[in-house]
Amino acid sequence: MKKRFLVLAGTLALSIGVLTGCGAPKPEEFVDKMMENEMSSFAGNINMDVDLTVNYQGMGIGLKANGDMDVEVDSSDKDAPASHVAMNLSYEAMGSSDTVKTEAYSITEDGQLVAYALEPESNTWVKTSAEVQENPLDEETLNKIREVSADVLKTGEVQKDVVSVNGEDCWVLKVNTTADAYSDVYDILMDAAGDEAKEELEGSGVDKSMIESYLSYFNVDMTVYASKKDGRCVKMEYDLAGSDTAGLLNQVNDDFGSTIAALGVDVSNVSIDFDSLNFSIEFTEWNNVTVTVPDSVVESAEEVSVNY
Repeated sequence: MKKRFLVLAGTLALSIGVLTGCGAPKPEEFVDKMMENEMSSFAGNINMDVDLTVNYQGMGIGLKANGDMDVEVDSSDKDAPASHVAMNLSYEAMGSSDTVKTEAYSITEDGQLVAYALEPESNTWVKTSAEVQENPLDEETLNKIREVSADVLKTGEVQKDVVSVNGEDCWVLKVNTTADAYSDVYDILMDAAGDEAKEELEGSGVDKSMIESYLSYFNVDMTVYASKKDGRCVKMEYDLAGSDTAGLLNQVNDDFGSTIAALGVDVSNVSIDFDSLNFSIEFTEWNNVTVTVPDSVVESAEEVSVNY
């Protein structure tokens, strides 16, 4: 009898362990697995939805904007990254509305950063070239930024249900935070930029504490979808509509009110109401994306000079 009880107890413990292992991963497991899947190239779609009203001295001005952007990025060769962006942006403001469509390519050739951009008004392509500058965001710096991002994501909660995104079964991580959770990125960027850049910025009155205070007013609801099969990030959604705009404007008024008042604007009479402030990116391809500029674009583009 005792032996039989031990067998049943052991079987029960094993069953619980197996069932627990088949459940939703812990946030640490979710994020670590996702971070292991580095992308040397990708294709995706970025969407933006903004609906706000600015109130000033009893008058409300509405603004609606919706942007849809297809993106291709190839950084498999770190010395010659390439990208392609095609964007549609629709907006409504003060009784008028319009839709702007544009497209751009960026490639690296013979030490030159070459960009092709479609001018929306004339529907013609222009070409610009500039010397490639040394990028302060080296791999070590980017890894440090990833670590900050990972730490923020690990504060979230993995949902119990699996969700399908473009036919891919995904675990879902929900995170609610404020943007100052990313304030350590300031130190990382300042270290990468060097003492001269840091002194110049702080000489203008901007320091980490000021940036943290402003970021703290931005509430960020994040939803991250990662493949159940291999942990790849499939989609990320950001909702900032719950941000404390009243607190932000009060802070602006305290810090810069007199300067802005000299321009004839009283910040204390301004309020901003958001009905929506959403951004999302959905990845459609991973690590097999090559960006090339079509011959028709190269041949028709008018080269223009750019003065920095």
